[in-house]
Amino acid sequence: MNTHGADQHAPHQTRRTTQLRPHPLRMRGTEKQLVAFLPALKRHPVVTYFVLAYALSWACWIPPALARTWLGFPYLLFAAAGNAMPSLLGIALTALVSGKTGVKELFGRLGRARAALRWYAAAVLLIPALLLAAAGIPALLGVATVTFAFSGFAVLTAVSAALLEELGWRGFALPRMQARRPAFTASLLLGLLWGAWHLPLRIAQGVPLTAAGLAIFLFTILLVTAWAVLFTWVYNNTNGSLFLMVLMHAVIDITPATIQPSNWIGSALWLTLTWATVTLVVTKEGTARLSRNGGPAPASTVRVA
Repeated sequence: MNTHGADQHAPHQTRRTTQLRPHPLRMRGTEKQLVAFLPALKRHPVVTYFVLAYALSWACWIPPALARTWLGFPYLLFAAAGNAMPSLLGIALTALVSGKTGVKELFGRLGRARAALRWYAAAVLLIPALLLAAAGIPALLGVATVTFAFSGFAVLTAVSAALLEELGWRGFALPRMQARRPAFTASLLLGLLWGAWHLPLRIAQGVPLTAAGLAIFLFTILLVTAWAVLFTWVYNNTNGSLFLMVLMHAVIDITPATIQPSNWIGSALWLTLTWATVTLVVTKEGTARLSRNGGPAPASTVRVA
């Protein structure tokens, strides 16, 4: 054995081993940041959730917004990554706040498919029926036309978007928001934040940076806010079923791609009819719960802290 050669290599091996060791001060700094983050998360889980959702999604969507397109490589990847942040954060923050039990409850609600047929009808048929009426009335009066189209790509992206968002919006945020405020108020706030969150993606999809573009985006926020109330209504009456939330979300994305009014009249009527439906629901069910079955599902079935 050449012990001299071994002796020559020993210092180098020692130095290499020393360089690969984690720096204790760096590890302690990371741990301190995590320790500081967890109490803030547990005190303000909803605020933390929305700050992170906006920051991470918008960071992904700024490149497509600047390029004014979300199609093609790499913009489609950026768009998909930004879209995934609500559910990814919902899962991660649920684990941090509520542990394994909370994550199990979250996915349990995703698999909660048993519900009365009327709630499936509300989730699947209500929004398309409102748009069909809004587009059909002007067409019957001869002041507009309506186009019907169907795209497998639209269905695929709608289902994907629903899964990538609903574990966050209705999985994490809504139960905690309803624990502190009436269901109607929580729904309005969630709807405003959910709608505004789409801004960079809408720019990437072609909404112009003009007064007309601003009007289009405000229309979107108003429509999404109304939808949020209807989502909560179905959610609270189906024992917090995230399965129906994903289904309903997919339907609202597919609907405007399938039923297309030819001018602004149909869109304006859609917004009007949707808010009229919200008014009827709130009048019938009450602002506190949006449900007559004893209260919001999160109060008894979801760990909110």
